[in-house]
Amino acid sequence: MAREDAGADFLVRLKRSRYDDYTIMRSVRGLRVKGKRVLLRVDFNLPPGEDFDIQRTAPTIRWLSRKGAKVLLLTHLGRPAGKRDPKLSTRQLLSRIQKAVGQKISFLDDCVGPKVEHAVEAVNPGGVLLFENVRFYPGEEKNDALFAKKLAHTADLYVNEAFGASHREHASIVALVKFLPSYAGPLFAKEVRTLSRLTSHPLHPLVVVIGGAKVETKLP
Repeated sequence: MAREDAGADFLVRLKRSRYDDYTIMRSVRGLRVKGKRVLLRVDFNLPPGEDFDIQRTAPTIRWLSRKGAKVLLLTHLGRPAGKRDPKLSTRQLLSRIQKAVGQKISFLDDCVGPKVEHAVEAVNPGGVLLFENVRFYPGEEKNDALFAKKLAHTADLYVNEAFGASHREHASIVALVKFLPSYAGPLFAKEVRTLSRLTSHPLHPLVVVIGGAKVETKLP
């Protein structure tokens, strides 16, 4: 789904109050994160050579790191249908993220369980961990609460910078916020503010250009 379509769908859901318990519109800016385990949901579902979303999210990663947080990066990649697929491992993103952020990042071939919790505890404040593809787990696309609880065990708070994926009712987007204090990342908040102005107080005359791979689903 195109970013514009995803944003429009997300705003519709906000207006329908389907996320009454989702405090996503609280900004992480100003929050004291030193020593905190911050689970940062990003959208790095990108083909080789297309690093635009990584570049846009890098300032958030650097900001959290410089504030002394333990930054835990969580993303999906492709459609592995709840099974491990080496071709869709997020390990392949590691060098690209490191280059954009400008610091060493460690990779962990899991995202839930005791091994993950121990690895997170060993990270120094300011360190960054990249978790394995969250869609390797069936509970992710089922929006499974038990899986979301396991994700929550690794962190103290949750920050959403995956605006382009937030139309999906998946565990790392929806169920997880029931179990952790949850905040909007700076980039996410900017996207919502921009779309809110367009939908609530549009300037006239107004022209809307719709695009994306699934544009046919948006036409009457």
